[in-house]
Amino acid sequence: MKITIFRPGIISNGSAFEAQAMIYKYLQKNFNYEFVIIKDENDDYFDEELKTVSIPKSSYQNILRIPYAFNLISYQKHVLENIKGSDLIITCDPTIYHQGRLVYNISKKLKIPYIFDSSVTNFNYKNKYTRKIISNFMTKYVEASKTIWITVPKVAERFNNERIMNKKISENFFILGHPVDIDMFKPNLKSSDESKQEIIVLCISRLIYEKGIQYIIYAIEPLIRENPKIKLKIMGQGNALPFLKNIVKNLNLIENIEFLNNVKHSELPIVYKNSDIFISHPLNDSNWEEYFGVANIEAMSCGLPTISSNSGGVSFVLREVETSLIIQERDVVKMTQVLRKLIEDEEYRKDLGAKSRDYVVNNYSLESISEKYHRRLEDIMLGE
Repeated sequence: MKITIFRPGIISNGSAFEAQAMIYKYLQKNFNYEFVIIKDENDDYFDEELKTVSIPKSSYQNILRIPYAFNLISYQKHVLENIKGSDLIITCDPTIYHQGRLVYNISKKLKIPYIFDSSVTNFNYKNKYTRKIISNFMTKYVEASKTIWITVPKVAERFNNERIMNKKISENFFILGHPVDIDMFKPNLKSSDESKQEIIVLCISRLIYEKGIQYIIYAIEPLIRENPKIKLKIMGQGNALPFLKNIVKNLNLIENIEFLNNVKHSELPIVYKNSDIFISHPLNDSNWEEYFGVANIEAMSCGLPTISSNSGGVSFVLREVETSLIIQERDVVKMTQVLRKLIEDEEYRKDLGAKSRDYVVNNYSLESISEKYHRRLEDIMLGE
């Protein structure tokens, strides 16, 4: 079965797409699939195990919400010709990306079925009249899909809230979280003198204001004052970096809070294994909330107790209370209390870490997620 992944302009290394790509590689290796990824010539994504085709932006640009390409000659040459012969197209949420809307037209021209994947949990059109018109278009596009992969149930709620819902659409939702390679992301056996070493609290995130890292810094501040062996390491890039560095400087915590550059995904397990606790604290705003939190699951797979907020779909993903510690947004006092307990009680920390690992193995392993993906694709192609 030949499947085309059509996501030009929104594919990059270091993104959640890498988690999806793990599924494609697993299916290619274990079943009779061939995946072809169509990307923009400016996308930096590369994986030697997956075939990729680069196309110019002009070939898939479209006008407003209409599912037609602006440059029909380029569209025919670079898009239709590369997708022709596929058995299935997988593309992105049409309510957010015009690439997904364009696939509606591609599917009609080439008679190829398509699937949407969607992860955004919070998206609102401010003008109610615009919202109604757009909802009518989107309902048509989504209804024609064979299934809609979603990461958490709240994604389906968003479609309903935006009036993009009917019986057929409701039947087509399929919950499938992001997978983790549990053989790659696995616990590290610490030395017997671990208690004498530094306690490393790790945060891996885009450095943007809605990720709430500023609150993590304030929560850990009193603990560092009490115990200079506590270190916070923050990995990521983003427009909030100067803001966060200023907070650290003004609190005089430069020696204990370190900002790290991003590393390749394959190098992340080492970063997790050299840490003791993982923390994130995403915040809801009017247009965004955390839909899944891949880094949380990777950290848990490495045996780290994981603290996060109740933003978006996080509570569902980390739904076993024993496994994760979910805090109300901006509750710095509670975050400090939870961190203190994990830092001071080594046995408790290790116990939660072990339970975290078991939880991911049972719910988000690459094998289990990929097998579910495969069974759903089989049902689609058999016409169920």
